[in-house]
Amino acid sequence: LLRMKRAPMGYTATPQLGQRVAEALARAATAMIPVRFLVWMDNVVFLSNCSSRLEVAASRFYELCDKYTIVVGDVDPISQSISAFGIEWDLIERRFRCKTEWAAKALALTEFVDRPLPRRYLWRLCGIVAWRFYALGIPFREILPILMWMSRTASADGSWSAVLRFDAATRLAVLSQLRSAGDNKWITGDPPLHRDVVNLVSDASSTGWGYVFLLEQREVWGVFPHVCVSLDIYHKEMFALCRAVLHRYE
Repeated sequence: LLRMKRAPMGYTATPQLGQRVAEALARAATAMIPVRFLVWMDNVVFLSNCSSRLEVAASRFYELCDKYTIVVGDVDPISQSISAFGIEWDLIERRFRCKTEWAAKALALTEFVDRPLPRRYLWRLCGIVAWRFYALGIPFREILPILMWMSRTASADGSWSAVLRFDAATRLAVLSQLRSAGDNKWITGDPPLHRDVVNLVSDASSTGWGYVFLLEQREVWGVFPHVCVSLDIYHKEMFALCRAVLHRYE
């Protein structure tokens, strides 16, 4: 009998299962105590202005994980700030933004937008933009031209090492979004990581992709076109996200 230590990647159920299990554990741990929680896949954050309540919630959470033989990974101490999910969160001011290292990377990449580059590297520039929208919960409709360009080039014939340029509209959109990511301004409010806001999880394996719209309970999956089979997992995960967003706005 084989017992897996981690879920197989690439199935549409995988992200949904991770999200649902983590939510169920966090909800049970905070039952009857005024502690909020945020869940993003296998990351769980408990929120309260009372440290003793947080300690109770954490203790209950560990007990539940032990009961169901779930291994708890890295644990951060109680703090007035959080750096998780690719986001920095100031709990005192109730504001959030991307991690500073991601913002610095985005700003450094602006000089490459005008250059002819292999298709896979242009995709990386687009991926930085898409990841920021994904992490911060900004509506994807603002970058639909970029995602449409990604979809077209992902399905086009030719090598991923072939040198391309952005068309004029995509170039302007990517440059503007990278500069905005580099500015990395604080956003007031709670990060959009709770299930009431986060509606989409996506995943990819070496051969296929899938995504789940959580609130609508819709699942979509497929296999990669031949031209994409040789891509690394980063590009394949971006392909899955791109397909999911375009499907959402069709």
